[in-house]
Amino acid sequence: AELTFLHPTRDENSETSPESNSNSVVLAVEFCDRIILLTGDLDNSDAAFLETPPLKCDFVLAPHHGGHSASADRLYEWSDPTYVGVSGGSFLRNYATEDALREQGRLVAHTFDDGDIQIRVERDPARPEGQGFFYVSTFKTKRSSLDGAF
Repeated sequence: AELTFLHPTRDENSETSPESNSNSVVLAVEFCDRIILLTGDLDNSDAAFLETPPLKCDFVLAPHHGGHSASADRLYEWSDPTYVGVSGGSFLRNYATEDALREQGRLVAHTFDDGDIQIRVERDPARPEGQGFFYVSTFKTKRSSLDGAF
């Protein structure tokens, strides 16, 4: 697996924001040509990695718990995820964002409804140098990409 830290940058001239959400670590995890993007609690319109060439992701953890975020729309456009996971509760839940993601054809799981969201990537023995299998399943609602019920 390859881990790439996308945010915050290591630029000597960059300053740490007094707003802690802007300092959230954004991590890309790549294995067998599959990419999972973990965004922490990112709420920053100045996320420099969004100005780099797009990174097609299989799964993105919704920034700022799926709530209103200055960078969310740009992030989804940049990463073009198949799946979006929202880690949050019912308090301040942003149904409009979830509905918009579904209208874009994205598959959305929310921990409040679905419970634990599990991701599994396996090598495809038929393609030793190629893309692996990517699976998403939920604990409480038993949705799974394995059986097409996602």
